[in-house]
Amino acid sequence: VESVAFTLKDRFVLGHGGTKELAVWDVRDGRLANRLPTGKSYISSVAASADGEFIAWGLRTTGSENLLVWDAVRRRGFRSLTSAAVVSALAFSPEGRRLVAGDDSRKVTCWDLTTGNQLFQGLASYAVRQVAFSPNGRHIATLASTDLRIWDLVRGTMAHQLVDSNSPTSMAFLADGNHLVTAGYRH
Repeated sequence: VESVAFTLKDRFVLGHGGTKELAVWDVRDGRLANRLPTGKSYISSVAASADGEFIAWGLRTTGSENLLVWDAVRRRGFRSLTSAAVVSALAFSPEGRRLVAGDDSRKVTCWDLTTGNQLFQGLASYAVRQVAFSPNGRHIATLASTDLRIWDLVRGTMAHQLVDSNSPTSMAFLADGNHLVTAGYRH
């Protein structure tokens, strides 16, 4: 399994292992509840909105419609978006109406899912490996190698650039939104 995400009030867990389908597992009994085929390419990343309404997955392909958003409530495709390169990281905003993607070409892009319009695009120093929204939805954090960036979505600019020499592999905002924690390893 390459990545996982919880959805529908932690009832289901989504996972993929470099396949062309997304597995949906029921947490209560551990059974496979559904498989969502991509039909196009292998899955590279997955995310679920906090309210469980939407699931998004990136594909290991470049070009048009390599980022798919699924309406989990109505069980149908909702929107197809395009990232310039392979989508390596995804996150929904706290209210579930915006989606941010990081890709292998160093781009971080945020879309309004209601309209499909691009709201923001920034450039990291390396291929983006992880993205996260702050709890208030005003900021995005990106992790790319040892480079951490905080983006201000209101202003559309980079607010902070941090360097963590411990080679972080993951990050998360604390509930207060004022702190970002990282985990990694020392060389």
